[in-house]
Amino acid sequence: MSLHGSLSDDFIKSLIRHSYAEIVRKLPRMVKVTHTEITETEG
Repeated sequence: MSLHGSLSDDFIKSLIRHSYAEIVRKLPRMVKVTHTEITETEG
């Protein structure tokens, strides 16, 4: 695979944020309550 930089940094960051949110969404409620730092988002 070859990457040529055709995707913007903002687009790649949005994909990463989306993936992270999907993982967190599927965690058990107790994990989210116990570890609130995983649900915090950076601007």
